[in-house]
Amino acid sequence: MTFLTFLEPSQLFQTIVLALSIFNLVTFLWLAITVWLNGDRRAWIARLGVVGLSFSAFFFYVHTLLIASPLVHISEHGQDFLWRLLWLPAICVPFIWLAIGLHYAALISQNWRRRRPALLVSSGILGCFLLVMLILHQSTFTFLGTIRLLAYGDLYDDTRAGLFSATVLLPVLFLCYVTFCALGPWFTPGRMSRVLRAFGGFIRRNVAQEMKAPEQVSDDEVDDKKKKRGLRRILSAAFWDDPTDVELLQEPILSWHLARPGLLLAAFLMVGLTTILGAVSIWSIIDWFEYRNHGALPAPLPLDSIPLHLLVLDTLAMGVVALIILLVGYSIVRHGVLIERPLARRGFFEQWRGIVIVATTVAIFIVLLVDFTHSTLGSLLLITSLATGVYALFTWSSYTAHDRYIALLGPFIRSTNLRHWLNTDVQKTEKGLEDLFFHLCKDVLAVKCARMTVMVGSVRRVFSYRWPLVAKDQSMYGAP
Repeated sequence: MTFLTFLEPSQLFQTIVLALSIFNLVTFLWLAITVWLNGDRRAWIARLGVVGLSFSAFFFYVHTLLIASPLVHISEHGQDFLWRLLWLPAICVPFIWLAIGLHYAALISQNWRRRRPALLVSSGILGCFLLVMLILHQSTFTFLGTIRLLAYGDLYDDTRAGLFSATVLLPVLFLCYVTFCALGPWFTPGRMSRVLRAFGGFIRRNVAQEMKAPEQVSDDEVDDKKKKRGLRRILSAAFWDDPTDVELLQEPILSWHLARPGLLLAAFLMVGLTTILGAVSIWSIIDWFEYRNHGALPAPLPLDSIPLHLLVLDTLAMGVVALIILLVGYSIVRHGVLIERPLARRGFFEQWRGIVIVATTVAIFIVLLVDFTHSTLGSLLLITSLATGVYALFTWSSYTAHDRYIALLGPFIRSTNLRHWLNTDVQKTEKGLEDLFFHLCKDVLAVKCARMTVMVGSVRRVFSYRWPLVAKDQSMYGAP
């Protein structure tokens, strides 16, 4: 391939889509292996998370193979086989997302424990129905048929399609299914009514204040900033109706509490992406019905490659998924969701930056190698997957250092025994223990906040540490 051919719009967008798809594959696979190696494998939620992340990696492995080659270079049976392989992760991953979100939400709120069975059963029934309908109508939902539908509004493979046919209903049901699974752990009628009441009360109070003193409307910028901060706090308090004292929370509730704003944004991105794709599908179907009703169906167009506007749409979709991965990966690596045990959060986050950089570099290298040397993409993806597993093992070895440091805490605590407290100056011992504890938290464990309670007879001391404002927030509390 020449450089001028590479710069053609269709080729350039296909290269970008391939790079994003490979990036998604590498990051999802690394996250799956990392959760398995570092998480509590006895916890079912950790195993479920590994399954969901593995399904996502498998989805992008198949997606990369599907869009890599021109449509004429792959047999139709091979395309349809790969296309049908995508159906299982496309149905299972949203359900796993819902199950994980409901699990953590139920740890905080008793109301979510009551709602969880009904939500899981209803979404499971809808997902199984969609999968069965896709299998029964697999001759209709082929890979080339889907490309023609999205590109040209072409339903020639299903000339008897009506308004309530599977061709029309399944895309709509899939849109509803993904939306329900993505937003299920977040939105309830009671929560939305609280948010609306809080917003209405905020508006009424502001209107009443302005009507009382309209002449005192100066310093507009300061007042606007205060109002925005006040509105954000009010809406946040109404939406997150659970304990917010971070230092009193324990794992895994602490992980979910810290990670849920990013995961909520990921859910919105997921719904937005599905809505765009569903709207394109429904719009294409409506156009086809209009053509058929007017008796002016256009001649079918041959397909030797994916049309440019579909490549642009796929680029947008892969970019949104990459943002979702960054948010999900941040929640797993930074906050410990699915890991189900305490982490050295700052050091763990540094490894996430490393895998993002490595995945980006690998994706760009592979697509350029395929474009300019015509190397076999399947073998390159297999080698990349194996290398990702090796890299995950390498990063896991660095994470185990945190566990070794935790193991060293035993002698550290036992060194301050009862005899040591009774036979030495208490204030001097407290000062030495406080300095050692802060050094351990900052330089060894690399944690953001920590608390240690020492109880010896009637003496009780609580040491609190917070980073980075160590000088201001270090404190020691005593109790008789």
